[in-house]
Amino acid sequence: MRCRRVTTFVHSTAFMTCSHVYMTLLFLFDCGILRFTLSPSQKNRYCSFICLFPVLRDWYSKLFVRVKWGTALSEVAMVSCGVRQGGVISPVLFNVFINVFINRLRSLQIRCHVKGLFLGCLFYADDVMLLCPSVTGLQYMLDVCVATADLLSLKFNPLKSHCLAIGKFASVSLPSMQLDSHPIPWASSIKYLGVYIVSGSKLLFEIASVKQSFFAACNSIYAQAKSIDETLHLSLQESYCLPVLTYAVAGLNLSVRPENELNACWNSVYRKLFSFHKWESVKYCIYGLNRLDLHSIIRLRRAFFTGILCCQLARYLWSPCVIGETIYIFILCFLSSSSSSFFLA
Repeated sequence: MRCRRVTTFVHSTAFMTCSHVYMTLLFLFDCGILRFTLSPSQKNRYCSFICLFPVLRDWYSKLFVRVKWGTALSEVAMVSCGVRQGGVISPVLFNVFINVFINRLRSLQIRCHVKGLFLGCLFYADDVMLLCPSVTGLQYMLDVCVATADLLSLKFNPLKSHCLAIGKFASVSLPSMQLDSHPIPWASSIKYLGVYIVSGSKLLFEIASVKQSFFAACNSIYAQAKSIDETLHLSLQESYCLPVLTYAVAGLNLSVRPENELNACWNSVYRKLFSFHKWESVKYCIYGLNRLDLHSIIRLRRAFFTGILCCQLARYLWSPCVIGETIYIFILCFLSSSSSSFFLA
């Protein structure tokens, strides 16, 4: 048995409300990745891959494992479900398998498009986000997901499923969503891909848990590195604690207040290391050490993230990536120069 998490995010145009459903998907299939039926369009796309199905079926029907504990070895057990952990072809097999959900949801013709591009479902590894223009459409998409899961010998776990409303009428009592005849409760916040999304009138992100994890990491380093040089200590904080504070900030549209709170957290590291008082500014200390404050770090990470998106977009729109790379370099140069003028002013 293998656990997979599927997340559904629903945007209601009628009520200006977003609903987010967090679900757990249990994989209970026996070589199911090789058993589903491909549509004619899929057969044309995977024509060079279909000929390998008998080979893969035979290969995965002969998998055996054993557990090593110290010097002892367990008995040999047959693996009857799933794919090889760490296998080179495992991500490809999983993508082909999970693509059935995407095709089924796309065929619903839900009004969730941007310039003709269907955005009804977003996949990141085994996390799935479903977008729908209405609560009724959300229920319809959930029913389709359950029916598709039954076809692929999968099962959703309603006990780990939650709904989240975001929008003007987020405080309004919304009808309960049903997942395989089980009600899904509405939650005030959920965690998706390591980011806490909060229910409210607009899309907000919770940073309290980020600050808590950051200070816990800082204190663990302080406890073990009291006698080392301050610069070396700062390098340790940058290597192990700063990533906790800046996780996913490149893709989040943080408001001014949360970003200032994160910046204050990072400034507290300098105050602790170099014995600054709370009312003293550490800006010139940061620049004197040839470092950037957190505002500039966030801007640079957003620049790199935007550049990567431009390059990826260029691969799909243009054969040569010259245009995408030019945009990428332009953005980096522009934001780098603006960041320089920001912290030198």
